[in-house]
Amino acid sequence: MKVLIIGTGYLGSEIKRLLSNSQDTLFDVYSTRRPSSITEDDKSNKILPLDILEATSFEIIPKDLDTIIYCVSANNSSSKSYEESYFTGVKNLVEYVKSSNLNLKKFILISSTGVYSENQGGIVTEESPVVEDKSNSNYIVQGENYLKSKLPNNYLILRLSGIYGPNRNYLKNLALSIKEVDSDRPMYTNRIHRDDASMAVKYLLARDQNGTYNVSDLLPEDKYKVLDAIRVNNNLNTLKRSNDFINNSEKNISFGKKISSENLSDLGFSFRYPNYITGYELEHK
Repeated sequence: MKVLIIGTGYLGSEIKRLLSNSQDTLFDVYSTRRPSSITEDDKSNKILPLDILEATSFEIIPKDLDTIIYCVSANNSSSKSYEESYFTGVKNLVEYVKSSNLNLKKFILISSTGVYSENQGGIVTEESPVVEDKSNSNYIVQGENYLKSKLPNNYLILRLSGIYGPNRNYLKNLALSIKEVDSDRPMYTNRIHRDDASMAVKYLLARDQNGTYNVSDLLPEDKYKVLDAIRVNNNLNTLKRSNDFINNSEKNISFGKKISSENLSDLGFSFRYPNYITGYELEHK
């Protein structure tokens, strides 16, 4: 199976490594890099010069390609970056697939659970409402909808929650750096270990699965409980709870959401890190 991974950052590079080293299913893996930064070594390592905003660069894509894995993320939080990364890039590639008559079997889009509008701590499935406002997340929704409308029988959308893993220590650093939080404002958070996210991509690709799936671990949890667990594991006291952070005039306070990956589990996928305790290697104390 010939696969092209577009976007080899934190997750994309692990997907590439996993597929390249696969023993059960053989993958012929290509990846991309911006044309301005390509090297001779890249060319010999199946790294193609491609810019998602320049359709003329798509001619380098192998004509016998089976699968595209679109794993691009925004460079920053600006609307322009989100629009280019999550909508324009997807649109450009889908248009190329259609116009060039590529016999593509699957277009896999790495999306985000940030598309869901739920913010009161409710359970979220793939059927839950998505944002309809003008936030950055709406560009992700637009990219999803465009893919589904143009390749209705050949798409796989994976909505990932917050990715963590080796060398990604934001939550741990936060837990060790703060001492006090708002006790009356739980914030439910969701996460997925990088290794589980990449294995889910491989698992669903090998099964030739179609549709939309949440990819998040099996234990949504109050952010402050996770921070406390990390602190205790590092021999620190739990966070002091205070009401000083509450702004009584604040409206529509968000309590987060609880992402359900039941549909993924029902397909037989097994998580290596089913919760933050295993993912962060926390000891029970």
